[in-house]
Amino acid sequence: MKAAIAKWVKDFQSGHIEIKTVDDLKKLIELDIELQKDTL
Repeated sequence: MKAAIAKWVKDFQSGHIEIKTVDDLKKLIELDIELQKDTL
């Protein structure tokens, strides 16, 4: 699961995934926060 989320975040950062709504951005931020919690 972590690997899938990390790939999604990486794809977004590299421009492969577009944010089309505020909700999309919110989900990305929430996933990124969860990843950071797990790596600390």
